Order: sequence, then structure tokens, then C-alpha cells
Amino acid sequence: MTIVLILLLAIILALFIINHLLKRTWWYRNLFVDARKFTEGIPNNLQIVNLGSSQPKFAFDYQDTAWKGMNMALAPQPFLYDYRILKQYVSHLRKGAFVLIPVCPFKFFVYKYANDATNRKYYPFLQPENIEGYSRWKRCKILRFPVLMAGKRILKIVKDEKKDSRMDLENNPMNQEQRKADAKKWVNGWKKQFSLDDLNHINLSKKNQESIDKNIAIVKKILALCREKELRPVFILLPVTKELGSFFPDSYLAEYVIGNIERCKEEQEPVLNFFRDDQYSDARLYINSFFFNKKGRTRFTKELIKRLGEL
Repeated sequence: MTIVLILLLAIILALFIINHLLKRTWWYRNLFVDARKFTEGIPNNLQIVNLGSSQPKFAFDYQDTAWKGMNMALAPQPFLYDYRILKQYVSHLRKGAFVLIPVCPFKFFVYKYANDATNRKYYPFLQPENIEGYSRWKRCKILRFPVLMAGKRILKIVKDEKKDSRMDLENNPMNQEQRKADAKKWVNGWKKQFSLDDLNHINLSKKNQESIDKNIAIVKKILALCREKELRPVFILLPVTKELGSFFPDSYLAEYVIGNIERCKEEQEPVLNFFRDDQYSDARLYINSFFFNKKGRTRFTKELIKRLGEL
């Protein structure tokens, strides 16, 4: 009995040590790289915020502008969480503040992500009722004892991954051929994810149509919240490199991006379309075929604010 007790205590001690080491890995810290801007404190009296997913995360930086703003995008993120985040933090926005609603090429095709792991990043800052599938047990595993959810990733304490420092990049490490390959990889991934064969001739599945309908309803809620709080919503299509933009026919953008935006609008909310804007097609402004680098988002944000000031 004594030996069993000693072994049990040794196992518990080992788990605590492994858990401590695991929380110090970049693998674990990278899970919450986007959450830190919320946990570090939300400024008050914000003049501008943006919602959004991966592309908007890399597209906005208000630090060197005259406007007090916050980039609220997380990667990845559907409209459902855009709404929940705005609703939770709307009190930090001043009356008349701009709320940018970025619409990426397939944003309307995703209502919820099936993989529950995508919800982990919200546990440090979102209220429990705003997190899909929330439970105290999940919260305990995610924030206190990741050793219980790590599985094979427990080996990260031996061979860790690199720090996610993509936000610090100021150049594009890809040459033209690599950008073409990267763009093709993105598009093929989206086609597979949404069961699409040809972007020139879309045959929507029942699931895709249901996602679009649900997202339109959610975006209408975002707009209603903005009206209630006297905020100024603006839809925005962000620019991409020529390599990526070439895969999208004008007909696709007109129907499944601009068209869906128009189906959401109940008033004359502005729509700013930079998708094929030549002044942002220079690959040196990106880190790949899709995301701005630090130079790109700094330039884009400054010029965008000038444009918003004219609305």
C-alpha cells in the first residue's frame, strides 16, 4: 500500500512538473497569441475598432495614427464571434465610433467551426455564455492544466515550436513562384473545405446556403447593435496580392461577397472594396499571398483612416 501511494504521489508530482513546463512552451503560449490584446486591458473611448478573422488580424494597426483604435480580429473567427466580442466590449467605444466589418472571400461560408479547439483562444477573456461548448472542465484544462489536453503535444516540452512572430515581419520572404504556390494552396484548401469545384460556377450545398443565411442574420445583429449604440459600421473588403486575387472571378465577388453584404444591409452602410486595389498589390507589403506585413498594415491603416474621415 505504501509503495502504491508513493508511486501515485510521484505520478502526480511528475504531472505538475510537466504541466508547468508545458505552459512555458511556445506551443501553449501561441494558442493565446491573439487573446493577449484582450487580457492586457481594453482601452476606453475607442474611436475605431475592427472585427474579423485571420486576414484582418494582419491588416490593421492603429498605433501610429491619430485615432484611438483596437484590432479585435482573431484567427480564425466567424461572424458569430465578431458579434459576441463587439457585444461584450461595446461599452469601450465612444459614440460615433467606426466599427469595421471585414468580409474575407469565404467569410459567409463559415457559421461555426466544427473543431472545438478553435474555441480555446476565447477562454482567457470571453464570458462563458459567449463561448461555444463552454464548460468549467474545459476551462480548467485549457487555462490551468494543459497537460490534460495536450496528448502527443506533451512532447513540445522536449521539442518546442517557434514563437508566432508573424506580426513582426516587415518583408515578404516569398518570391513570386512561392506566392503563386501559396495562393493556390489557399484556394484549394477553401474549395475542399466548402466542397466547391469551380469559383466561376458555384453550386451551393445545403450546408453552405444554411451558413450564408445564418451569417446574414448574425451580421444584421451586428448592424442593429451599432445602431443601438450610435456607432458607424463600415463593411470592408481587404486587398490581396495579384497572385491570390487572380483566382477570384468578378462574378464570385459580386455574388458571394458584395452580394451577401447587400443582403445584410438595412440602411446605407458604406462598403469599401480594396480587394483589387492596385496601390496594395505590391507583394512587398505582405508576408505571403494573403496577409499584410507590418509595413503593409501600417500604410493601409493610415490611408484607410483618411478615407473614413471623408465619409
